[in-house]
Amino acid sequence: MAAACTPPEHAQAHSKLKEAARVLRATESTLRNAISAHKVTNPLSFSSIEAFATSVTQTSKVVRAGQLFLGSLDGQMFVSARLRSEVPAPPAGRKKRSRDDCADRAKATCTKLHKIVSVSDDPARNKEQVDLAQSTIENLLRNVKGPSGEEVFESCGVSLANVQACTASATASVVASAPARRPRMIIACRLSAGMPLPLGALREALGNCFNDGMITTNPESLGPDYQLPLTEHGKVVERNGQRSMLLFAAVPDPPPTPKAGSR
Repeated sequence: MAAACTPPEHAQAHSKLKEAARVLRATESTLRNAISAHKVTNPLSFSSIEAFATSVTQTSKVVRAGQLFLGSLDGQMFVSARLRSEVPAPPAGRKKRSRDDCADRAKATCTKLHKIVSVSDDPARNKEQVDLAQSTIENLLRNVKGPSGEEVFESCGVSLANVQACTASATASVVASAPARRPRMIIACRLSAGMPLPLGALREALGNCFNDGMITTNPESLGPDYQLPLTEHGKVVERNGQRSMLLFAAVPDPPPTPKAGSR
């Protein structure tokens, strides 16, 4: 009966989305209530997200970028497309922030790094990279929200490649597209379980940091540096069987500082 009630255009769109979701290594696809959902394999690289989004929004023009979402359910990640223009009511229990403290939160995240690079061999160049990390985190906090403006970030952090040598073994897992070495600086964010994450807003907020990174619900194998804290709300959600997503994005190295006398 449910299939008979599905509009033909939704069925056609779902078929094309299912085909495009192969790049995400999707293991299951469903169409229900005008939502085309695709269970994807952990970890999910930014490059595969970009390939999928380009395929369905620019190449085949199945949906618009604002209709694509990423979320987690029962420990699994799902990429979904809302085939109707109206937005469903968000899950209950997640409050909006009362004021814009994104700049303060991003600054607090990077304060320690600013102190470290101020005494480094190339402080101006290193500060430029920390500034980019800080502005990217601020963009994420301010512009990536739930369907009705809900907060989606449990916590954020930034790590340096040379902080602990032992983390180098996690290189291939952290950034699948750069297996040869771990990037110097990585932004890490814990995202709320069960909250749909708008992919278009995520890609735009990350900017150049979207060129290299991944999202996963299985961070246990990555080592203690990547175990970001949960809020009280997040702890309650995870105790009820849900898993939050963790985002890792490499901050691009700034260009080398020109040597004195060079052109």
